[in-house]
Amino acid sequence: NHYSALKKALPKNVNMMTLTNNYAKFHDGLVLMRFAHTYGVDEHPTLSQPATISLKDIFADGVEIVSAKEMSLTGNQPVANLERKERSEWTVVPLNKNVEDQMKDHSSFTEKIPFDADTMVVTLRPMEIRTFLCKLEIEQSIESQIAVVYS
Repeated sequence: NHYSALKKALPKNVNMMTLTNNYAKFHDGLVLMRFAHTYGVDEHPTLSQPATISLKDIFADGVEIVSAKEMSLTGNQPVANLERKERSEWTVVPLNKNVEDQMKDHSSFTEKIPFDADTMVVTLRPMEIRTFLCKLEIEQSIESQIAVVYS
């Protein structure tokens, strides 16, 4: 028998980079999941657009994400802690007129769309990586089928 934990394929421009319980003992049994948008700004007419996924719809029957908290890229602190910190202001000085013109014509990114923990919907911008600590519920009937991956 073949078992796939995914309910359906992720969008073509999104990869699940990490699914691990390596840090579960430090986070009350939560698993770390990391998703990446695989295209850069203006790299492709459609695949460079932001991509939206629902964490509730990732896994097939028998595996459910019941809660999720967005973390820093490394997973060591909630993203909300980072957003409260003061950010450094950078003064950018163009090297020449051509660079100055490019800076005026190009926006480096679109605004980040906050993660909604209630709906568990996440939107990834081009080249963005987002990390989550998730509580999974796994039906006992399929737990043995995924034990190799999950342990």
